[in-house]
Amino acid sequence: MRTSLYQTILFVLTLVACGEALPRTSLVKNPDHASAEVREACAVTELKCTRCHTVGRIISFEATSRAQWEPIVTRMRQMTSSGISKSDAEVVLQCLGEPRGAPTSVQSRAASARADSRVP
Repeated sequence: MRTSLYQTILFVLTLVACGEALPRTSLVKNPDHASAEVREACAVTELKCTRCHTVGRIISFEATSRAQWEPIVTRMRQMTSSGISKSDAEVVLQCLGEPRGAPTSVQSRAASARADSRVP
């Protein structure tokens, strides 16, 4: 009896140690690097898109740019049950077409400019 309890505990600990981190529950990967505008757009996107999809499904989708997301969002908007208006679609694209928390090239250039200005 004791051996099977230890084996069970060892098995569970192994699964926990080897498993992935908890799934993200937000489209914003790093809120500290995302602008307030992107965070708000992603909140609307989560509200609209999670009517049918999980956040994990949205995050794992292979589209990464606005151009890639546009036909997908247009198709979803045309589904009556989606509840996505044309203006909602623009907000959704604002979220999905942005890095959502990764430093943008503008932020990276600004950081580089600040670093360069400190060099004598």
